[in-house]
Amino acid sequence: MVKSRFPLLVPLLLITSVAVALAGYAVYRHVFNIKGFVNVPGEATAIGINMEIKEPEGEVNLTHSFYVKPMFCVQFYAGNASFEGDFYIIISGVAKLKNLDVGITYNIEMPCLIHNTECFRILKLIPGYDTPMWILPGRYDAIITLKWLASGTGTFTASLYMELTPCKPFSTD
Repeated sequence: MVKSRFPLLVPLLLITSVAVALAGYAVYRHVFNIKGFVNVPGEATAIGINMEIKEPEGEVNLTHSFYVKPMFCVQFYAGNASFEGDFYIIISGVAKLKNLDVGITYNIEMPCLIHNTECFRILKLIPGYDTPMWILPGRYDAIITLKWLASGTGTFTASLYMELTPCKPFSTD
């Protein structure tokens, strides 16, 4: 049996090459922190997002500009939701991403985005919400419309994430 003078060289080279390969993988995350106060007496069936929700239903628009590199995908999702009080809320949304360089607009539906009660949605995968969606590179303006249904009194906090990750476009080959 031949002994190597450098027994750790092969594992070290393997670890280094994996680290270099992973260093090229970048994730760009845009976070929209949402806070709200709900004060809707009686039963309600709809809600949107506003800092002070006084109606059973409504909506708010958020705007954001960003740049997408070639071969990137976008995905929206909610996280860090917390609820305090005696209220019910359902927040759904639509993200309209307009590419300023090409003029293409992507619409991403986001049903049942934030909720503390039952929320029923269509049973299909929605690109850009349930799964990453490939988009053209360039400069973008985003209009995110959040609609709510609410009743009761309480407070909530949540974050809406727009994640841009490297990916490959869909191919029919």
